Amino acid sequence: MVDRCFCHDKTLAELKELAIALHAEGSSRTEAELLAELAQRTGAGMCCGLCRPYVKLTLRTGKTEFETLTTEEWTRLINEDEDAEPPARAEPSEQQSA
Repeated sequence: MVDRCFCHDKTLAELKELAIALHAEGSSRTEAELLAELAQRTGAGMCCGLCRPYVKLTLRTGKTEFETLTTEEWTRLINEDEDAEPPARAEPSEQQSA
């Protein structure tokens, strides 16, 4: 199961709570802007980038634990951010689950 950004040891539950707090501040952010804000504040998604799709799924579903995504699922979620410049990352096949 994947439940965190391993590079920065931030759980998806912690990131979800921060996203809720940011939303409560009243400013509206797009998903991409919220992902960038979470990355800036926590570092999540800024190292290898493998957690980015899981953080995105957490924002969309509220879930904080996921089975390891297939390469196709991972790539589809990353490629949704056409305007975003993803950080350098390892190949999804190198991902390790908890």
